[in-house]
Amino acid sequence: VIVSDDIPTGLEAVTTWTGTNGAAGSGDLADTIAVLNTTETVTYTVTINVPSGYIGDIVNTATASFGFSELACS
Repeated sequence: VIVSDDIPTGLEAVTTWTGTNGAAGSGDLADTIAVLNTTETVTYTVTINVPSGYIGDIVNTATASFGFSELACS
């Protein structure tokens, strides 16, 4: 599973994120989960320290996608 969250322009430098899978970073969220079973979940917390002079709307959209490069059936 590939999880991404592009942080709004101008706020990347003041953003940190953590996942319940132990992943963490700053700026845009980018995490690849190698195995995620059907009963498992991963929750991310994104913290944006908005500067006092920031003007404008903050719109944030995260995505999760998956793909199979090869399926083997027996």
